[in-house]
Amino acid sequence: MRCIATCSGTPPAEDRLVLELDHLFCMVAADDIWADRLRAAGWPLDEGSAHEGHGTRNRRMLLSEQFLELVWMDDRAAAEGNPLGLGRRADWANTGASPFGFGFRGHLEEARRDDYWLYDGLGFPIWIHHTNETDPHRPLVFVLELTERDLETRRHHRNRAPARGPYRQLTAVRHAGPAPAAVPPFNGPPIKFTNGPHHVNMITGDSPPLAVNELLSLNA
Repeated sequence: MRCIATCSGTPPAEDRLVLELDHLFCMVAADDIWADRLRAAGWPLDEGSAHEGHGTRNRRMLLSEQFLELVWMDDRAAAEGNPLGLGRRADWANTGASPFGFGFRGHLEEARRDDYWLYDGLGFPIWIHHTNETDPHRPLVFVLELTERDLETRRHHRNRAPARGPYRQLTAVRHAGPAPAAVPPFNGPPIKFTNGPHHVNMITGDSPPLAVNELLSLNA
């Protein structure tokens, strides 16, 4: 499936769609009941890890080809001192920043790199869209730099996984907010934008939505 920007229309033939949707993140409160709600509904979470130097921690929910990252701030000074500025996204209700991020994997074409800056604080190259600084009310958009060989290797291992188990296929993402994410052309489930209060609905089926918290819902 192919989509660009707000995922309407068809990308030009000359565009090389070498990016894939990798994951999305949602800022959460560490002491909220989101983990209990996901567990009760049969959505497995890993134990997560700390983001050294970022002042945040996470837990992840795997899907068949992407994952959802639930992120919270556990060190305000580190979060506010890091160039990614995740502290303001964690404090979205007061700052107006978007509590969401969309991550892509693959090769960012040279023609698009002026819209990004290169961040190496995690030990591997990540391109950060400039709207993170200029328009923080939009979701953070970033690209994990991988070669085509890297992508093929990931697809090979994913397809040969012996037990994908409960990992469901993400078919669409519905994002609401004051402005859409500045997403590049990519392969993957469409990201559909509507104007409104911050919210993301992830679609994997046609069941009624599960409210994970005030920001996030899932349809199995």
